[in-house]
Amino acid sequence: MKTTTIPTLRAMFEAGVHFGHKKQNSDARARDSFFAVQNRVVIINLEKTRDALTRAAAFVARQAQEGAIFLFVGTKNRIEDVVRKAAEETGMPYVTNRWLGGTLTNFDTVKNSLKKLADLEVGLNEKHTKKEGIMLQREITRIRYNLSGITDVNRLPQVLIVVDAHEEKNAVAEAKKLGIPIVAILDTNADPRPVDFPIPANDDTSKSVSLLLDILVSAIKDNYKAPVAKEGTEAKEKMSKKLEAGSAKSAPAKKPVATRK
Repeated sequence: MKTTTIPTLRAMFEAGVHFGHKKQNSDARARDSFFAVQNRVVIINLEKTRDALTRAAAFVARQAQEGAIFLFVGTKNRIEDVVRKAAEETGMPYVTNRWLGGTLTNFDTVKNSLKKLADLEVGLNEKHTKKEGIMLQREITRIRYNLSGITDVNRLPQVLIVVDAHEEKNAVAEAKKLGIPIVAILDTNADPRPVDFPIPANDDTSKSVSLLLDILVSAIKDNYKAPVAKEGTEAKEKMSKKLEAGSAKSAPAKKPVATRK
């Protein structure tokens, strides 16, 4: 298993990883990761962040060796592009628009929606009145928006990688219910208890999130092996092409937003 180099404390500090929420908005259940309070803002203990990131990266690497499907989740406007970029680089599915209730716990419905989308797209080639064509296109656009990032998924993911466990509490709850391990970057306003591998960090700026996600992305890319026994060499070649395509088309992240809640 290839190990991933963890950023130094200075690198994390310069990326603003240490900035938490205001004290009154922070969750006392996350206090083990608190370092201090300055100007009413909680400062995160970066040593705790580094140790948590090390454990999470090792777990992700092990899962990648077993050919796991990682579902990236992050729907906040400020970081959705960063999350999408990370997923595309690894050829993994993602949810960045909004989390649909039952995405995991009612996965058969999701698969039915994907089938419906395929049927509707085929139907575009048929003759329709102008009104029918408009209605059909609207329905296709709606489904594409809701399922963007998971259109190629045909089975449940083995690992959830979440940015902001507080914001994505529904996704966390569904994964927890199904016993799917959760790796999450979470700020001081989140309860870390439902998360298997919580990484305490500023989850509101692209610079902080990018720094941490890059480590998890490297752990996947450096260690991924398709489950040959289940999917054969064809799946391995497909994933290799996805990784190459993802690396080629990944776009730079947005500038960080310094505003704290």
